[in-house]
Amino acid sequence: MSSTRTSENGAFRQERWSSSPTLDRALKSNLVAARCSVLDSSEHREAVWFVQFLSLHAGGLRWAAAEIAPDYLTEDDREKWLARLCLDPGSNNELTAAFPRLRDLMADYARQKGDGVAVTEIGRAVYQALDYCSKSRCLVMISGKPRIGKT
Repeated sequence: MSSTRTSENGAFRQERWSSSPTLDRALKSNLVAARCSVLDSSEHREAVWFVQFLSLHAGGLRWAAAEIAPDYLTEDDREKWLARLCLDPGSNNELTAAFPRLRDLMADYARQKGDGVAVTEIGRAVYQALDYCSKSRCLVMISGKPRIGKT
């Protein structure tokens, strides 16, 4: 059986790397990047990227749409509405209106993912360094012995 990532003559074919069914259901990152480039609010950009991240997971876009889309929309229309929020620059007003629900959804998702995660002393030091980095808007270098949990 031949590889789907090369042609008959053995030349590499880039488009075959993105032939996964996962990428068919996901919001395309280049389109989301274009949308985010015209958003003034960093919080709105983060929310749009969060929805794009969810779209990579089976049922993620449907789950997010069920949580934040208006109740009068059908299930399929809710997903289309959410995708339009993330891709259409003309939907700024709707994105602003939906943002509080998106922010709550991001917080719930982060809380669910963080439940049961043990934070070590090294982890706390790394978090403090990253918080400092974020607040001071500068780079930090985190160094230490190998295999102690810096990553």
